[in-house]
Amino acid sequence: MWSPDKNSFSIVVTYAAIGCVYILLSDYVGELLFPQLHGYGLFQTIKGLFFVITTALLLLILIRNFTGRIEHSNKQYRYFFQNHPNPIVIYNTNTLEIVNANRASLSFLQGTKEEVIGIGINEFLDHKQYDRFNEVVNIARTKSKYRSLGWRIHKLNGETAEVSIVSHSVTHDSDNVERLIMVEDLTEKIRSQRKLQKSQERLQQVLDGIDYAIWWDSSADDGFFYVSQAAEDLYAQDIEILENDPMYWYKYIVDEDKHKMDKALDEFQKHTTYQKEIVYRIKDEIGNIKWVSNKVWKSMINGNPTFRGITIDITDQINYKKEREAYIKQIENYAFSASHELRKPISNILGLTTLLFENIEDKEKATHYAQLLQESGDELDELTKRLINDLEYTQRKQVD
Repeated sequence: MWSPDKNSFSIVVTYAAIGCVYILLSDYVGELLFPQLHGYGLFQTIKGLFFVITTALLLLILIRNFTGRIEHSNKQYRYFFQNHPNPIVIYNTNTLEIVNANRASLSFLQGTKEEVIGIGINEFLDHKQYDRFNEVVNIARTKSKYRSLGWRIHKLNGETAEVSIVSHSVTHDSDNVERLIMVEDLTEKIRSQRKLQKSQERLQQVLDGIDYAIWWDSSADDGFFYVSQAAEDLYAQDIEILENDPMYWYKYIVDEDKHKMDKALDEFQKHTTYQKEIVYRIKDEIGNIKWVSNKVWKSMINGNPTFRGITIDITDQINYKKEREAYIKQIENYAFSASHELRKPISNILGLTTLLFENIEDKEKATHYAQLLQESGDELDELTKRLINDLEYTQRKQVD
């Protein structure tokens, strides 16, 4: 293993030794060739040796500073590697064996360092994903960074997890190609997404089952759209066509009732928050006239006006209300007519009863009045039965 202190000292000693030997030999050879420079050559030798030793010391200081920074960076890297919150492992792409793993990965895989180091990284994968992993490894060899999703990890304790991985190259020598893998546990996220998707599907089923149109209009979000599919039945038009134009629904309002909507739209423009119910008639795509109730709420979301509404087909309610009013009017008229028809026999009965009491001692007259009284009673009974039959018939007709 490369040691900064040992290697830096060796470099400096080698440099100083070679420099000193070179100076001594060169000056010795110079004196042999030029004896007259004996005193000057000695001075040059001393100066050269001083320069070499001084530069060697400076070089030693510089190398030690540089290697110190490298060592500090290595310590920081090892610290961040071991204490990173995400699981991280380093594996050999040739053997697929894990060569290092941080604390988070050991906790995630539910194993000790001795249990994890040396295991093939593919042994943690689902058997069905082996071929895909080999393909990813081959692709990753040509890239410094590679991300892939949809992996199922089998932990040492038997649990499984859905993860995504991001791999980075660590070394690129011919004998040992290592890559770092950072694992993101998506199990809870995917589980939450699945629950949310199921909830949305259930909600959509409920919304599609209701018989009134729920809509939303916001310039800051997705624009105009229908939350439920009931608008198709209401306007007899495809939902996509209705959503393409936020004001498409306006053309279905009958001309006589458009002033109601125009007035309501003016009122909404004057307020930042407002709610109103507008009742009007529409003529759908196939020509049916319908009464609708449009309950609209306006609010401000992040400074943008947002409209929400519920449009309900109240045609049956309006028709029922009209029929009920007509029925009540019919009953009132019938009761008024019946009261006049009942008045005659009742008046006869009252008058004959008085005459009968006044002539009770005259048997012939009393018998005659009694006969007349019975006739008036029979008439009243027939009239009452007819009135009851007429009322029952009217009620059955109303129910039908």
